[in-house]
Amino acid sequence: MSARTGEEGSANLSSVGQLMRKQQPDFDPRNWGYVKFSDLVRATELFIVEPRPAGGLQVRHAKKNGD
Repeated sequence: MSARTGEEGSANLSSVGQLMRKQQPDFDPRNWGYVKFSDLVRATELFIVEPRPAGGLQVRHAKKNGD
């Protein structure tokens, strides 16, 4: 995700998904039981997915205890 992260530590979820498909063309969230990439990202509980002010979704690392 760091390749798409802005100064505030968040990235456009669509850009992250595009980068993943570019690096791993056979990636499909349906293989993991999710219709949408955003649902898969949320399910990992490693990231926080939030609406972007300009539309779409942004994603950032979730803070764990001790971070």
